[in-house]
Amino acid sequence: MFFFEGGLNWDLFCFYWQDWYSVAKIMAEQAALEYADKNGLNVVTLCPPLVFGPLLQPTVNTSSKFLIYVIKGSLLTLLLMCY
Repeated sequence: MFFFEGGLNWDLFCFYWQDWYSVAKIMAEQAALEYADKNGLNVVTLCPPLVFGPLLQPTVNTSSKFLIYVIKGSLLTLLLMCY
């Protein structure tokens, strides 16, 4: 469902799990790359592996979810807590 010959389709995966932050980041990056291509610009994309800090939203963010997974020691626990 989410896999194709080149790997994982992150757009569909994030949309399916309603991870709107990731969907927005993917769409914004695609738009920036298209704009740069049309206008002869270079784009640098930074992908920090984890970002920690105070939560600005009422739900747990992706980095904190990963930390919970590490502490609890179970991917299943992480998935049950998040979705």
